[in-house]
Amino acid sequence: MPLSPHVGTASSLPLHIPSGSQHSESDTDRLSDKSGKITSRRTKRKFEDQDDSKYRTMVADMRMKFSVLASEQNKKLEVLQSTLTEIKERNSEFCKSLDFLALKYEELSGKLERSENDRQDERLYIQSLENKIEQLERQSKGSTVEIRNLTKKSGTESKDDLCDLVKEVGKALKSPIQSFDIYDVYRNNTKGDAIKPITVEFNSVMAKNRFILSFKKFNKDHKPDNLNSKHLHLEGAEKRVFISEALTQKARKLFFLSREFAKENDFNFCWTAYGQIYLRKREGMQHIRVKDAMDLDKLKPKV
Repeated sequence: MPLSPHVGTASSLPLHIPSGSQHSESDTDRLSDKSGKITSRRTKRKFEDQDDSKYRTMVADMRMKFSVLASEQNKKLEVLQSTLTEIKERNSEFCKSLDFLALKYEELSGKLERSENDRQDERLYIQSLENKIEQLERQSKGSTVEIRNLTKKSGTESKDDLCDLVKEVGKALKSPIQSFDIYDVYRNNTKGDAIKPITVEFNSVMAKNRFILSFKKFNKDHKPDNLNSKHLHLEGAEKRVFISEALTQKARKLFFLSREFAKENDFNFCWTAYGQIYLRKREGMQHIRVKDAMDLDKLKPKV
């Protein structure tokens, strides 16, 4: 059946879309867009809230840690302060002890110095007394001589026997001795000597000096046949006779040291005169007086 001219095909029919339907579709897109924006904002806010919470938690933890650390540091500082206070107190006590010890040291130093000065004064005083005693002993022996190596007479030996022996010596020396020239005569009771020396005390220093000088002259004139037992007509083996001044104990010791020094250091002469000891290197050279052992040390050759 033929179609009416007013009727067309579906494709040719105009579509009438209500305006309201068009508006609804546009609104949905808009809502869709708005909903997406709202969702993203909510998600972002959620993340921000989570970050803020973490930050707060981290800050709280840090504050807690700092608080604990500060508390520990305060405790350590308190302990350190207490220790320092104790050290200061000990140092103060130590300084007081040092001051006390320094004061005591000064007191002891002063006492020691005074004691040393007193000791030095006493030593000088003792030395002065010894010198005075030495001088008195020397004066008391100023007229005394010793004759050594004179054999003792068999049997009992009296003072008269000794006096005759001394006269015989004077005769040999060509310096006659009279009985009134002799104040006393005796043999010394010395240890270690096989023949005890004879001590002769003259009545004057002049008689003693004359006797000594005659002995030295005799030996000088009769070298090498010095005075011996043969000149005195004594029995037995020939023995050399020695005559010297009587010395004090101190001078005797020094004379022994001087003789040993002369042997060791090539001094030709060592003798005594008026209680003094002398050395001479060679004939014609200046003599040297020996006052004590230190003088001998000074004379030793320096190495």
